Amino acid sequence: MDINREVKRIRNTLIIAILVFAVILSAAVGFIGFQAYSRSVLSGCAEALEDISAIAINGLDGDDIENCIESGEESEGYGRAQRLLDNIKASDSVKDIYIAKPVSGEAEGNMMYVVKGVTDEELSDYPELVRGLGDISKDEFPPEVLSKFKSIMEGRTVEEFFERETALGGVYSLLVPLKNSSGEPVAVLGLDSGVNAVSENRVDFIFYILIVSAVLILIFLIIMLIWLNRRVIDPLLGLKMQSDVARSEAESANKAKTKFLREVSRNVCIPFDAIIGYTAIARRNVGDRQKVTECLDKMQVAENNLLDHINRILEMDNPEAFVSPSVRAFNSAKQETEDNKSVLKGKRILVVEDNEMNREIARDILEDHGATVEEAQDGDIAVERMVGLCMRGQYTYYDAILMDIQMPNMNGYEATRAIRGIPMPESIHIPIIAMTASAFEQDRLDALRAGMDEHLTKPIDPKKLINALR
Repeated sequence: MDINREVKRIRNTLIIAILVFAVILSAAVGFIGFQAYSRSVLSGCAEALEDISAIAINGLDGDDIENCIESGEESEGYGRAQRLLDNIKASDSVKDIYIAKPVSGEAEGNMMYVVKGVTDEELSDYPELVRGLGDISKDEFPPEVLSKFKSIMEGRTVEEFFERETALGGVYSLLVPLKNSSGEPVAVLGLDSGVNAVSENRVDFIFYILIVSAVLILIFLIIMLIWLNRRVIDPLLGLKMQSDVARSEAESANKAKTKFLREVSRNVCIPFDAIIGYTAIARRNVGDRQKVTECLDKMQVAENNLLDHINRILEMDNPEAFVSPSVRAFNSAKQETEDNKSVLKGKRILVVEDNEMNREIARDILEDHGATVEEAQDGDIAVERMVGLCMRGQYTYYDAILMDIQMPNMNGYEATRAIRGIPMPESIHIPIIAMTASAFEQDRLDALRAGMDEHLTKPIDPKKLINALR
């Protein structure tokens, strides 16, 4: 049996199965969360309308409103009621607020308006929607909505909350009784809240659900890949090593396993780099949405901590050895403040990276801490630029160089060796820091042998990067 081929077949099959399961699981979690969130938003909308209705009811005189309805004449108290509803409407607390009651007789099936809150804009833009004492609606309310008004007036329900369509679009409506001193309903106080505001909250929530789902998929995939390596791939490779005939092939099998794990590390770190980087960018542009900022802060800390766990698992045989350090790292990460924002002010950094997204994230971090950033898309471009600077005597033009390892034309090791080979005064040494998704100890040693000063893994940890450049 070809063990290498069997390992590859099992690995690919399980990766696909794990990925499909993770997507389904994340989708289910997202759907359940969205439903719960929608119910919570609607509940919050109802509570807000209830609070406003309580303020309005406290400011209204039910007996006076009843006399106005019966006489058809506006009183001084009616004027106060009109101003109260106008003020509530003008405060943008609600989309509409009014007092009305169902009518009978020839106009049965319609509503009689008593008082309706209006704004100056409505008076000029929508005069046909302005209603006063005794105005009869003309098929504005469908039968199912009229029945809710009647239920309130007859005392069968104490309030009604529902969604309906109006001339100005969809609204959520709350109906409560306006009672006289005897406790009898004399009219209905209606409040409308725009559906769009709730919909916008839902859209925002969907966006964050997608981010969280993506992170969950990555976390689950990484954990299962580690399990796959330890529980499936290692035992299969062990069978091969048990054979004296295949002993000579054991070294190549271990190299294949190492290469596989390195590729897994790279392929997982790159999307994590994007999540962490763009989460940081989004946080700085999110405005006053405090809860979102706090959520993104916690997500970034968790992602950095998770990556540290996984890198240590890949490098160590005893994962329990880093439990305490990882907790300390998590706690210390939360203590980072804005005091570090200008630690690189005045420094010029060259970022050598073939991936545009990674260059953008590195630039954002560095510029946010006060540095001036220049870019090179490949190792040969960086070497050519350094040669030109040194020929002009500008040996210290750059304070440091951030160097990617895997680039198409000249990799980071080759570029570093070439830069170290450029004649410079002995007193001048430009720090070159490796930025790579390869997190193995061998990769760090290779970087140091090539002439680099430091080895940082992706996704970029802003705190580690800034400390390396101090």
